[in-house]
Amino acid sequence: MAKGISEHYQPRFAGDSVPSTEAGMVVSLADKIDTIVGSFSLGIIPTGSQDPYALRRQAAGIVQIILEHKLPVSLQEIFAAAVEVHENLRTEKHFAPELRINLYEFFGLRVKRLLSDDNIRYDVVEAVTAAGFDDIVDVVNRSRALTEAVNTQADFKITVDSLTRVSNLAAKAAEGSLIQPSLLKEAAEVKLYETWQGIHEPYQEALADRNAAEALSILSGLKDAVTGFFDSVMVMAEDEQIRTNRLALLSAVDADSRVFADFGKLVW
Repeated sequence: MAKGISEHYQPRFAGDSVPSTEAGMVVSLADKIDTIVGSFSLGIIPTGSQDPYALRRQAAGIVQIILEHKLPVSLQEIFAAAVEVHENLRTEKHFAPELRINLYEFFGLRVKRLLSDDNIRYDVVEAVTAAGFDDIVDVVNRSRALTEAVNTQADFKITVDSLTRVSNLAAKAAEGSLIQPSLLKEAAEVKLYETWQGIHEPYQEALADRNAAEALSILSGLKDAVTGFFDSVMVMAEDEQIRTNRLALLSAVDADSRVFADFGKLVW
């Protein structure tokens, strides 16, 4: 117990060790997030070089603890727990939504700094964080897997270009539109639909297991089907039902790819 009490101050500075005991980790995370949320709720938010309460260091410590111990925790859940405590202590209840947005943006900068310090290219950092960084271990894994693919796979640009084109057209899809398999007439669109169906579940499972390299490999399996689709199919068909259905198919593919990264942010 004494060791846990002592460790709750760690990490005290960049490069310092993180708590090794469960008690130390829990108290350290609780203390740091409580300090940050309490300060933010009072309007004390670091700006520029001004950070009198070392909130950036506290946030970096939280990120470091989660990453080094590979903790299966959600930043949003941590925020919610801390915000609830402070909200219950105040008579004003309206500050919570804006506070959570500010917290997420604040931690986003810490995560981007972490990835940059890990020698991840700036465009890869922007691509993976655009897909979310609620799970810090996951976003680090995705950044490393994407970096490896960009640096070592000669044809990976084709995959990126394909997914980016899907994303651009998927933006035209009606919100909530569903794929109607009976309206898929062209062989290439049937092929894309079947390929997407085949990879969807294993892709999601790989992501859930934090196996980013496997997830990216599975997602890359869409490349040929997407290329064939765009080579053979007129997406914006005159028939409204056909057009809507094709856009819904692209939207489904895009929804999967965007869980990993916004591939359109990659620079070649």
